[in-house]
Amino acid sequence: MSPQSTSHALRQQPDEVLAFDRYVIRAADLHAMLGDPMLRIVDLRPADHGAEGYIPGSVHLDYERLVRREGPVEGLLPSPEDVAALLSSLGIEPGHRVVAYDDETGVEAARLLWTLAVAGHEDYALLDGGFSAWQSGEYPVAGRADLPTVTSWPAIRFNEGVVEMDYVRAAIGREDVVIVDTRNAAEYSGEEERAKRGGRIPGAVHFDWVNAIDLFGSGELLPRDELMAKLAALDIRPEREVILYCQSNRRCAHTFVVLKWLGFENVRSYAGSWSEWGNADDTPIEC
Repeated sequence: MSPQSTSHALRQQPDEVLAFDRYVIRAADLHAMLGDPMLRIVDLRPADHGAEGYIPGSVHLDYERLVRREGPVEGLLPSPEDVAALLSSLGIEPGHRVVAYDDETGVEAARLLWTLAVAGHEDYALLDGGFSAWQSGEYPVAGRADLPTVTSWPAIRFNEGVVEMDYVRAAIGREDVVIVDTRNAAEYSGEEERAKRGGRIPGAVHFDWVNAIDLFGSGELLPRDELMAKLAALDIRPEREVILYCQSNRRCAHTFVVLKWLGFENVRSYAGSWSEWGNADDTPIEC
C-alpha cells in the first residue's frame, strides 16, 4: 500500500495495524478512520436491511449492478465503460481508500473489491465480520445511506485479475498453477448440479470459501497462520499462480480478497466460473 494511495488517518496507525488493514480492516480501525476525506465506505447489504442503520458515511450499492449475465452465464463483469460509470456513481476516485461491507461474511462486498482490483485500484479493504462486527462493537450508525457525489473515474482496461475460459483451459496441468474450486463439496464432486453438467475443472483442488471464516462464531476471518496451514495442505502456495472459480464469481471473489490479504500476489478469478464451464459442450470435466 503506497503512501500516495493511503489516507492520512491510516498512515498514522502502527505497523501491525497497517499489516492487517491491507485488504481487510477491523471494525475498530474503520471507526477510527470515520471522517477521513479520502475514505469511501460502500454497503452491499440488501436494501431492506438498511432499517438496522448504516455505518456513517456509507453509500449503498445493489449487488446486481456488479454483474453481467449472458444466458446461463451469471457472473461476468460489466464492460470497462460500465464499471467506470459505476465507480463514478459511487463517488469513488483513484486515490480513495475503499472499504466495503455486507451483513457478515463479506461475499457480496468482496465482489466489489475484486472489481476494483481488476480495474487497477489497489487501495481497498473488506470489513472483517461485516455490519455484524460493527454492531457488536456498538459503534454509531446512521439512519440512512449517504448520497454520493458523482465523480469521474478514468477510462480503464481490465488487468489479469480476471481470466477467461481459454486461459483456464491452457492452465490445466501446469505445475506452476493451482486451480481452486471455492464451491461447496457437493458442487465440487458433481453431486449438486447447477449447470448443464456437474463436476469440476480437471485438477482443481477444493477450498470451500467458507473455510476461511469463523462461520459459527464471530463471522470474521480465521487467523492468518490457520488459513495459511489450510491452504498449504492443498498445495496452494504464494509462489504458485492461483486461479479461482465458483458458480458465478461471487464466492471466489471472497477467496481472492483473502488470498491478497495473506500476501498472495499472483491471484486471478475466472469470471464465467462454473456457470460458463459447466454449460459449455466441449469443456473437460472431472467428477
